[in-house]
Amino acid sequence: MKKWLKVYYPVLVYPVLYFPYKFVNYILIVKLFGCPCDKPDFNANNITNIFWILVGITTILIFVLNFLKNIQLKSKKNIILFIVSIVMLILYSILLTHVFANSMYWD
Repeated sequence: MKKWLKVYYPVLVYPVLYFPYKFVNYILIVKLFGCPCDKPDFNANNITNIFWILVGITTILIFVLNFLKNIQLKSKKNIILFIVSIVMLILYSILLTHVFANSMYWD
C-alpha cells in the first residue's frame, strides 16, 4: 500500500497549493502585474494561468517518474494500469487547471 501512496501522491498537489497561491495572488501578484482592467495585455490572470499549467505539467511528470521508479512496466497489468492512470491524471490536471485558474481571475 505504501508503494501506491508514493506513486499517486501528486494528485494532492492541486488542493494543497490552492489556498497558498490564492493568498499570494491577492497580496502580491495583482500588485506586481495589475488586473486586466489596468493592463489588458499581460496581467495577474496570465501569471495565474502559467502557474497552474506548470503545476499540471509537474504533477504529471512526478507521477510518471514515481510510477516508473516504484512500479515497473514489466507486466501487462501494470502497463494497462499506467495508461489508465496517466489518462485520468491528465484529465484531472486539465480540469483543475481550468477550474482553479478561473476561480482566481480578476475582473
